[in-house]
Amino acid sequence: MTRPVQRLRIEEIDWQSVLPALRIFESFRMAIHPPKLLVSLLLVVLLYVGGAVLDLLWGTPVHRGEIERYATLDGPDFDQWRLAQDVQTREDLRRLLARVPGLATPAGTILDSSNAFATATDAINTAFAGEYERAQSQASGFEAERLAGLLRGVQSEHRAYLEDVQNLRPRGVFETALEAELMAFDQYVAAATSLRLGVADLLAGTRSPDTIIGALRQMVMTIPGWLLQTHPWFSLISAIGALGAVSLLGGTVARMAALHATRGDSGAVQDAFWFAATRWKGFFLAPLLPPVVMLVLGGVLALTGLLLFNFPVTDILGGLLFGLSLLVGMLMAVTLLGLAGGVQLLFPAVAVDGSDAFDANSRSLGYLRGAPWRWLTYNLTLLVYGAVTYVFLGVIVYLTIRITQFWVSLAVFRQTSHGVNRFEAILAPPRLGQLAYHINWAALDVSGKVAATLVSVWVYLVIGLLGAYAISFVICGQTWVYLLLRRAVEGTEFDEVAEVPVAESTQRAASVALPDKFEPGQAQTPREGEPEAGA
Repeated sequence: MTRPVQRLRIEEIDWQSVLPALRIFESFRMAIHPPKLLVSLLLVVLLYVGGAVLDLLWGTPVHRGEIERYATLDGPDFDQWRLAQDVQTREDLRRLLARVPGLATPAGTILDSSNAFATATDAINTAFAGEYERAQSQASGFEAERLAGLLRGVQSEHRAYLEDVQNLRPRGVFETALEAELMAFDQYVAAATSLRLGVADLLAGTRSPDTIIGALRQMVMTIPGWLLQTHPWFSLISAIGALGAVSLLGGTVARMAALHATRGDSGAVQDAFWFAATRWKGFFLAPLLPPVVMLVLGGVLALTGLLLFNFPVTDILGGLLFGLSLLVGMLMAVTLLGLAGGVQLLFPAVAVDGSDAFDANSRSLGYLRGAPWRWLTYNLTLLVYGAVTYVFLGVIVYLTIRITQFWVSLAVFRQTSHGVNRFEAILAPPRLGQLAYHINWAALDVSGKVAATLVSVWVYLVIGLLGAYAISFVICGQTWVYLLLRRAVEGTEFDEVAEVPVAESTQRAASVALPDKFEPGQAQTPREGEPEAGA
């Protein structure tokens, strides 16, 4: 006798329990958590201000196209190109000034000034002030359309000359590196959203920046390599300062992400900050440990070359012992690969397990070695998912600025002497994919310039949210990668996390708010629903 078929009705499946890797997709929701975004935005502001201050101290020694030349030229050719650029830039500026109509200041006087490019900008603005007056005199008051056309033509030519001067102007090291990093990041986002990984280019030995691998190479190898070769002291000072800020504020975000992932609540910002402050040494030293090991092992190899391969007899001993040198080189290669693959797991190791620098490196390298394919799959997923969510957030930021600019400028009826809307001179309409904008300083009076400066601070704070989100997303995403790898390698459950040391201020507040006992005669506030004493 056949048994009747028993149907089982499944109302809901906990996919995260069935497929734990899906927890990675919680990174977006965690990253846009306002406390994490605000702490990350503060980190972005500190890094930018610190870099700008270093640029003021260092001057402007970088020419346009220097990083591109570094990537394509050999060492001696690149050095020769840099030496020739000072003379070439001066000659290009002379040719530019020769084309400016009505330039009153001689080009030689401008070139010999202490700041030739600022002087050239002022001279061009003065020359075009006369051009605007000449255009207005050519059209009567009844020919508004013709006047507007003449003013637009003069303004277009004026802006072109100013942009040419800006393109010739040497820039600061931080300004150059930041612009190159942002350009490479935009290329990475475009490549990731189009799923252009770039494995074929990597195997062929080509360096296309339009792929994920090419853009990441530009961000983590080409630009840092240029900094180390051309400006080593600037690189050292800025790296130490940036690592100090990232260790404190990035550690705060990492702790909030760790609590959010393991307990579902990121907790108070002050508690996460206190955790990062008490374990600041672990956050700071963990990324430095692998480079220090590399330097020590490299010093051992250099000492071997100094002692054994400089003399006719000792080089035979060096040849016999060269196998040991290769062993040291292999240790350096393993350390380098561990740094490249596990550096992003260092902060989660400290934030989740309270590890010190040595334990964090041991854990990250162990998890990378224990589950390499999981590590690769998780990170490829984050690369694409992060790019898509970044584009989504970028559209929101663009619409925010564009809508605000449109409605404010709609009610501004006053025109500048250059024939442009006063508010559009203060805040130009943004373009999708290029939120940075140029203020039309020449068209504004003193009050307008102050207003434009204040408006730009607010606008760039909103734009800075994109950078804050990128930082927050990387930390949140790598926290989930760390937890998934830890579970796969060690079997540790997701809810295990190091305890938070409560700040002294929090303890004092708790002791005042909730005393353990009342002294005799101390007034007590009755609970809700209880009668007062003597009632």
